[in-house]
Amino acid sequence: MKAIVNNIEKTEDGCVLNVPNRGTFGTKVYLTEANMMEIAKMLEKRKKATSFCDSVSGFLIEIDNIDGKISSEVYLAYRHFCKEREVKHLTHIEFSRQINRALNSKSIVQRFGKTVCRVFKKGDV
Repeated sequence: MKAIVNNIEKTEDGCVLNVPNRGTFGTKVYLTEANMMEIAKMLEKRKKATSFCDSVSGFLIEIDNIDGKISSEVYLAYRHFCKEREVKHLTHIEFSRQINRALNSKSIVQRFGKTVCRVFKKGDV
């Protein structure tokens, strides 16, 4: 359940939040600057965790088409994408699993001359 703040009163060293609860009276929460800094850090961690979960979907929005592309090259592009946004990246295996689930694709082994690579193929293969 999310708390709804009725009003905020400023004090000398922080602020007081008036938060309604299920009872008949509201709850007053006193926050100092140190507490507010802790809350800001927690919110930043939550934002990064959400970004971590959404990093693959955000990457898929920016990339054009991965059909027929080598998985290691796509993964390097994904790592660069995460580094630019300061988001922790997934492992190569987990990244491939997420891509395959999201696009209904498979990673197949394909030969390029003497080199053997994994390639993403869309649809049923």
